[in-house]
Amino acid sequence: MGAEGLKNVLAKFRRTERKEAAPAASIAPESTFDAILDFRLQDLQRQIGEVKSRVNGLFFFVLGAALLQVGLKVIP
Repeated sequence: MGAEGLKNVLAKFRRTERKEAAPAASIAPESTFDAILDFRLQDLQRQIGEVKSRVNGLFFFVLGAALLQVGLKVIP
């Protein structure tokens, strides 16, 4: 196989590679329903984050109050 044969094989490989390439992924919603669903999911994620931060705050408040009570019992 000469240089010309190698060029032909490479050219054939490049043509098939381009034909079989996967289409680029699109992150844009395809319909109105998808857009509304994305918006609702983002809002739900925000609300869940807010609830998690409030629960964490409440947990540390109760923990601090319990430690304060224990400290007050220890110190006469």
